[in-house]
Amino acid sequence: MRLFGSPIHALLAIMMSVLSNASFVGTTLWLAVWVDAYEKDDAYDVAFYLGIYAVWTFGDTFFNGLTYVCYELGGWRAARTLHNNFIRAIMNVPLSWFKTTPVGRIVNRFSRDMSSLDTMIIGMLRMTIENAGRLVFQSFAVSAVMPVFLFPVAVCCFLGVVAGEIYTRTAVAVKRLVSSAQSPVFAHFADSLAGLQIIRARAGMPETFGNQLAEKLRVLERAMEAQFNCNRWIALRVDMMTTIVTVAAGAIAVSKAGVVAAGIVGFSLSNATVSDLFGQSYSLN
Repeated sequence: MRLFGSPIHALLAIMMSVLSNASFVGTTLWLAVWVDAYEKDDAYDVAFYLGIYAVWTFGDTFFNGLTYVCYELGGWRAARTLHNNFIRAIMNVPLSWFKTTPVGRIVNRFSRDMSSLDTMIIGMLRMTIENAGRLVFQSFAVSAVMPVFLFPVAVCCFLGVVAGEIYTRTAVAVKRLVSSAQSPVFAHFADSLAGLQIIRARAGMPETFGNQLAEKLRVLERAMEAQFNCNRWIALRVDMMTTIVTVAAGAIAVSKAGVVAAGIVGFSLSNATVSDLFGQSYSLN
C-alpha cells in the first residue's frame, strides 16, 4: 500500500470496497422487505419495490466497478514503481555481482515475480479487503436477526485463524522452496541456449544436459507437489468450516419458523451461506 499511490487513493479504494459490500447487503435486505410486503398484502405498488431494487442493484454494480478501477490503477502504479526500482538496481550493480548471483535467479525475479506484481498481488489485495468487509457485514446482518448465530461464527473464525496460521507458516517455506527450485531450471535453459552449438558438436553432451535438466525438474516437481498438498489441506478445512456454518444457520432458521418473518429468514440464510466467501478467501492462498 505504500506504493499504491497517495493516502487519499488508498482510502478511496477501501471506501469503495465498503460501499460495495454495503450495497450487496442492502440489495438482499430489500428483497426481504419486498417478500414481507407480499405476506402483508401490501405489495400492490410493484414499480415502487422494483425501482428501489433497481437502484440498489445499480449501486452494487457501480461501486464494484469503481472498486476494480481504484485497485487496478493503484496496482499499476505500484508495479511500475517497483519495476523501475528493480531495473535501476540491476543496472547499477558491479559486474562481480553477476558472478556470484545465478542467472536463473535474476530471470526468475524478472519473470515470475514481476508477473505476480502485475497480475496477482493487486487482485489478492482487493479480494482480501472485500472478503473481510463482506464477512463483517454478513455476520452482523445475520446476527441482527438470529443473535445465536454469533456462536458458530466465532468458533469457525477461531478455527479458521488457527488453520490459516498453520498453513501460512508452511506455505511460506514451501513457496520459497519452489522459487529456489525454479532458478536452476531457468539457469539451465539459459546456459543450454548460450552453448547450444558446443552441446550439439560434442558426443554425449545432449544426453548429459538432458539428464541434468531432468534432475532439476524432479526437484521442482517435488516442491510443487508439496505446495499442491498444502493447498488441498487448507481447502479441506475451509469446506468443513463452510459446512458447519451453513448447517448451523439452517438449523437456527428452522427453529425461528413462525417467529421471524419469512423474508428476514431468507435474508439471513442468503448471507449465512458463506461457501462462496470462504472459497474466495481460500483462493487468496
